[in-house]
Amino acid sequence: MNCLQVFLVNCLQVFLMNCLQVFLMNCLQVFLMNCLQGFLMNCLQVFLMNCLQVFLMNCLQVFLMNCLQVFLMNCLQVFL
Repeated sequence: MNCLQVFLVNCLQVFLMNCLQVFLMNCLQVFLMNCLQGFLMNCLQVFLMNCLQVFLMNCLQVFLMNCLQVFLMNCLQVFL
């Protein structure tokens, strides 16, 4: 009985350790991959949207300011 008990305990211990190890590794791997994938996709999306928004706003602002400036300068020149 003693030998059998030790054998069974060792078997169970090794089995559970291996199972838990594989289970946790797979879980963590899938979890991290999904998290990172979602995180990176969201980050890139937000980053690109913000970049484009700021870039376009700045471009339009500078473009319109320059246009107005040139237009007004030409107008003033013609009037003067």
